[in-house]
Amino acid sequence: MSTISIIPAATAPIADPWVAPRHPRNLPGIVALTLALVGSLLALVPATATAGWYLLPGSFLLALAALTVAERDKNVPALAVMVALAGALLGGIAFALTSL
Repeated sequence: MSTISIIPAATAPIADPWVAPRHPRNLPGIVALTLALVGSLLALVPATATAGWYLLPGSFLLALAALTVAERDKNVPALAVMVALAGALLGGIAFALTSL
């Protein structure tokens, strides 16, 4: 008695339905987050506050533009928007406290 073994021809691997597809990196979002972090730090120091105040709106606008890029990760630009807003708020508070 012989057993017949059927081996399928080369088949493509089956994708796992539980794993979400990974979106490519959003380079403008990464740049916006970096600018937001640097601008937030510069806005807190009185000697460099002017440079920070120029970087924060730029990073905010770049993050908003990065949110509109199709088929890209949206988490980093959303974080950049939040960091830019928080940096502007904290920088304004630091400016108000140091100008008293």
